[in-house]
Amino acid sequence: MFVGRIAWSGGDGREERSLGAAIAGAFAVLLAVGLGAEGVVYAWAHPAAVFELQLLGYLLSAALMGTGVGVWAVRRLDALRAGDFRDAL
Repeated sequence: MFVGRIAWSGGDGREERSLGAAIAGAFAVLLAVGLGAEGVVYAWAHPAAVFELQLLGYLLSAALMGTGVGVWAVRRLDALRAGDFRDAL
């Protein structure tokens, strides 16, 4: 972050926003990969605790809700980018 700030001092601010977005994206990927790897290790060690019928139902409903929110966000991407959340709803 410090090196990026020194390299892009000045300008119209797009460089700082891009650098901040890249850092946030890298942190999100690191978090997702870390938690995903931990889940895979736990599922490998304790398969009976993970693969229950009730838990699979919960995972299916969470996947459907996540898909719905993703489709909604893609269809209203222009309104969300503009920051006009009243039109997005």
